[in-house]
Amino acid sequence: MKRWHSLFDGMSASLKYYLVLTILFGVIRSLAIPIISSIVRFESPDALRFLEILRITLVFLLQLFPFVVLVSLAQRKLKHSGAVVASIISGIIIYALTLLTPLSNLSNQYGFTLFNLSLPSSSYVSQPVQLGFMLTLLSYQIVKFSIRISRRNIPYGFVGFIDNDTWVILYTIIFSLIVGYGVVLGWPWVIMGLEAIMKFIAQDITNPVNLFIYGILEHTLILFNLQSILHANFWFSTMGGSWINPSGTLILGDVNIWIEQLINNIIPVGFGRFISGWYIVNMFIIPGMLWGIYLQFSDKFDTRRYRNMFFLLTLVSILLGFRLPFELFLVLTAPLLYMFYILFTAIIYAIVSALGINVGPIINAGITYVLPGNGVHALLYLRNPLLSERVWQLFIVGFVSLVLMSLITHIYYKYLAIDFIGVGNKQKSVEAILLAMGGLDNIKIIHSSFSRIYVLPYDKSKVDFDRVNIFGVSRIIENKNGYSLNFGGASGIVRKAIMKLLIEMKLKELENKSNES
Repeated sequence: MKRWHSLFDGMSASLKYYLVLTILFGVIRSLAIPIISSIVRFESPDALRFLEILRITLVFLLQLFPFVVLVSLAQRKLKHSGAVVASIISGIIIYALTLLTPLSNLSNQYGFTLFNLSLPSSSYVSQPVQLGFMLTLLSYQIVKFSIRISRRNIPYGFVGFIDNDTWVILYTIIFSLIVGYGVVLGWPWVIMGLEAIMKFIAQDITNPVNLFIYGILEHTLILFNLQSILHANFWFSTMGGSWINPSGTLILGDVNIWIEQLINNIIPVGFGRFISGWYIVNMFIIPGMLWGIYLQFSDKFDTRRYRNMFFLLTLVSILLGFRLPFELFLVLTAPLLYMFYILFTAIIYAIVSALGINVGPIINAGITYVLPGNGVHALLYLRNPLLSERVWQLFIVGFVSLVLMSLITHIYYKYLAIDFIGVGNKQKSVEAILLAMGGLDNIKIIHSSFSRIYVLPYDKSKVDFDRVNIFGVSRIIENKNGYSLNFGGASGIVRKAIMKLLIEMKLKELENKSNES
């Protein structure tokens, strides 16, 4: 778990990058909703052009996210002067090599438009293939391996003039070409597996069990930044259903049909089912978990310091939604809680479908970083007397989900964050921390958050973290307020165990003093 927890440190800046872009993109997309655009008017051609340029720029920057994570990990974890350059080179090579994928093995619908790289072809894909975070993982491992073997080079001989940084880049190019061609051969099989699951779900999209499977698959693909594959097939293609509008046009896809029926003043029945779960996740489940996480701050100063941030995140989740950065944060800091989260939300998808509480989006925003199922859409639907009852029903399910998920979050951080797999881990960690801090009597103050333990000793000269390997701690930082230990979700549990020992020690001291007097 040490290495897993350390990934959060390497990706924290990237998650903030994505969160800020998601907020900006959500605001821009909200301005495109007809009712809002009629209130917030931009009549100047230059203003409209600026908004469109800003939208295109934000989409481009969001598409860069796998590269941003790759560069962030390379810079913070590989600690080599050529790691950043090598990681970018590796990513571009693998990305470009996917143009060799035969069109017969992979449809162009799985193309990726980053850097506007495309080739006209009748037998190969015309655009690079979407790889999501698989590109990040592959390129990171390639650069890591290249750095390792470059250290074995002898600094003399026929090629002795080539320095270490150059060797890293040369090795990266060679290995990226090999791995990239392996991706060309293997990725179509991955897509075939996904298509098999999607076809199984599409056999009966009215079945709640199939919606449960859909929810699990969607969460998995969001985690790998490949959710557009699923959305393209169910939201805008035959897998999401078909319907012929009054003018005789065939409409395909769950979202397309929902929008078209609203345009024709038809109350949608049986459509919008793939968006309904988003309302509950964005407006209720994520806010409930956010405040469950906020309550893990034991220091009153920290609770005041981070209160406004959590209020802002709650508001953003309700009004706009930010599932990808939140789910990445959750899987990096609390993997077991993430498993509960995806199971719970998948069950919600099934329940909402079984109850027929289907609510789609206001507008067809496309699949490119679309942010459906948020509070802006829900509030606008409440003005529609034909759909307001359905929205209130969705809210009832949402409030129940908020309470249950908040309770699950509390139980996780209080009981399950440690010792769930290995019994005795808590005791080992407590003993190791006390030994490193120079004993229980050297601890003056100890606080915790959802991922860290903060310890202030009486005497820093007694502190020595080289004495013992602390189970579960991925990083230790010394500052003027003591020491910060990156402990993950078990921080609160370990802190309470040490606090119990401190209280017992203080009570014993008071008892001894009273006996002496």
